[in-house]
Amino acid sequence: MKTILLLAVALNFHGAAKMLIAGIHLVPAAARGEVKNLHFQWFAAGTAAAFGSLYLYLFFRPEFVVPFLVFGAALKTWVCIALNL
Repeated sequence: MKTILLLAVALNFHGAAKMLIAGIHLVPAAARGEVKNLHFQWFAAGTAAAFGSLYLYLFFRPEFVVPFLVFGAALKTWVCIALNL
């Protein structure tokens, strides 16, 4: 379980950094009105970073791990579906 949590920490922070960097590169295009979901992309990056932090907390305090993993999986599924619309 601890290995899964550490992997979740790494994947969430990696995904957050990737989305944030991609969003920074889109700022000039967004200023011209060519990009419509930049704020949503940054929200998703912040959400991923928050989840990475919470997974790290759960690594040290595992008593809440199962309910949080269910909630996290549901939220991430929603974000993936919403970003692909």
